[in-house]
Amino acid sequence: MFGETHITHFGGMWLIQRFCNKLVLRRLLQRYVQTGQRDSAYHSSEFLLALMFAIIMGLRRINKTDILQYNGVFLEMLGLKRFPEQSTLRRFLKHLPTKTIRQLVRLHDSLRVYLFALPKMRHSLIFDIDSAVLVIYGRHEGARVGYNPKKHGRRSYHPLFCFEAAFGEFWHGSLRPGDAASSTGIIPFLKICLVKVPQTIARSRIRFRMDSGFYSKAAVEFLDEKACGYTIVIKEGRYKT
Repeated sequence: MFGETHITHFGGMWLIQRFCNKLVLRRLLQRYVQTGQRDSAYHSSEFLLALMFAIIMGLRRINKTDILQYNGVFLEMLGLKRFPEQSTLRRFLKHLPTKTIRQLVRLHDSLRVYLFALPKMRHSLIFDIDSAVLVIYGRHEGARVGYNPKKHGRRSYHPLFCFEAAFGEFWHGSLRPGDAASSTGIIPFLKICLVKVPQTIARSRIRFRMDSGFYSKAAVEFLDEKACGYTIVIKEGRYKT
C-alpha cells in the first residue's frame, strides 16, 4: 500500500465531495448565487467551489493553488479539466459584487437551517464569540492600522465571528477595519446571531461565551434583557456593581 504511486494526499476530499453532492451544492450555487461575471472556461459556481475546496484543504492563499493545476484525482472530484489559474481566481474575486456575498450568506444560512436538526433536534445552544487579526499586504478597502501583535504597523482587518460550540458551525461573521476594538459593533452582532436561532429554542436555553475584550455594560444588559445566559471573562478592576 505504501508503495502505491497514484495516491494523492488530497484523497480525503472525496468525503467533502460526496457531502456537497448530497446537498446538490453546485446546483444551488448556480441557482441562488449570481456574480454577473462571464468566463468562457468556468461557470461562477465552479469558481466558488474551487475556492471553497482549496480553503478546506488548507490552501488559504491563492498563490498556493498551483499544486492543484495538474492533480487529476482532485480535478475529477471537482468536475474540472483544469484548476483556474491564480490570475483568473484573483480577477474573479476582485470583481465579485457585494450582492453576491449577501447571496452566499443567505444560501449558507438556509443550508444550516436544513441541517440544524440533524441527526436530532437540539433544544439548547452555546455560542462562542471571537475576533481575529487578518494582516493585509498592500492597500485594500477598509483595512486600517490597529492592534496587530505579530505585524506591528501593518494594515489589517479585525472581523467578528460566532461559532456554535457543539459542532463548530459558523453562525455569523462581520468584517471590521483593523482599528476596531473587540467590542465594536457587538450589540448589532449579537442581535443578528439571535435572529438566526430557530424559534424552537428558547432564549433561556442560549448561552454566549466571550473573552474580556467583549465585556461591556451594554452587552451584559442586552443579554439580560434577552434572557440569554453568558460567560464573559472580566479583567480585574473592570467589574463594577
